[in-house]
Amino acid sequence: MKPSLLLIAGLSLLAGAASSFAADPAAVKETIVSQWKMEAFRGDEVPNVIPNGPPLTVAEPEARPERATDESLKGVLFANGEAFTTRSGEIPTLHGFGTAGEGFAVRLRFRPTETPPGAYGGLFQAMVYREQGFRIVLTTGPKVGVEIFREGEETQGLTSESVLEFHQDYTVEVRFEGNTARLFLNGSLEAEKEVYPTAYTGPITIGRASGKDYYFRGIMEEVTILSLAP
Repeated sequence: MKPSLLLIAGLSLLAGAASSFAADPAAVKETIVSQWKMEAFRGDEVPNVIPNGPPLTVAEPEARPERATDESLKGVLFANGEAFTTRSGEIPTLHGFGTAGEGFAVRLRFRPTETPPGAYGGLFQAMVYREQGFRIVLTTGPKVGVEIFREGEETQGLTSESVLEFHQDYTVEVRFEGNTARLFLNGSLEAEKEVYPTAYTGPITIGRASGKDYYFRGIMEEVTILSLAP
């Protein structure tokens, strides 16, 4: 029996309503407020693509990263504790992470080559441990982990469902909108939780996290920070 025209029309209306509802979360306005293309590394700095945005600076002269020579991924090679730093409070428009409850996202394009046994690989850190901010690390597995810090509260976190493969390229994005943190891997949602970090405006570290030998080993191609507005 063929479905009636009335039934078809009803199903079409339901489909349209579902599409409209699904589109609502995507109505967020994304604005890139800082972006560092690591292939532009010269001297001791990576310039910010955004005018008046702070550059990345080599954290210690004796631990200076090298430019990657792999032609398929343009960037910087991290191997044994090399790191860049900058200040989140100088990011145009955003002026830090979580200030006045503003939504933001951090997007990383990288290729892991190794994770030392028993140690995390520090990808992106903007935090005071157990008090403010957050950090993105490679955990054993390896998986992507996000640690979120709130003053006076237990540390909360997100961990990717997917296990990463060494020598493969990945895009990781961590988004904080409203009271929700979400972790994406190559565009797919991997984890989410109702939590938001205590506002942080201090230094950012890329390539290393606080802790013994929490070093990222691999190639970092690009780091992007976005502000998110309804």
